[in-house]
Amino acid sequence: MFFVSRNTSGDIVAIAREQNEQFSEAITTDNPELLTFLKQHGEDADILSLLQSSDTPLIRVLEDLIQLLIKKNMIQFTELPTAAQQKLLERKEIRTRLSDLSTDSTLIANSEDDPLI
Repeated sequence: MFFVSRNTSGDIVAIAREQNEQFSEAITTDNPELLTFLKQHGEDADILSLLQSSDTPLIRVLEDLIQLLIKKNMIQFTELPTAAQQKLLERKEIRTRLSDLSTDSTLIANSEDDPLI
């Protein structure tokens, strides 16, 4: 998530990583307006950085989506490719260890409710 400043015509004129008085409007990293702004200003490295910064949260959303589909019996865990099963199990173990440090380690399921195993 980024925050933008706009001119009187409504065009993005600047972006910031933190919200403040000048940058009050939140905008997602995949917003076409933001990507166009960055492209016009020759900041290709920033576009890549935006994409990479959205990867981790998106991975978490996909994990939670898979867990939800399994919980609702829409897919079977064993239907996933072996490599995907292994990665999901590894991440589940890591999140279980992290849950001892934080109670906010999942978006939609607690480790007890996790249907992977």
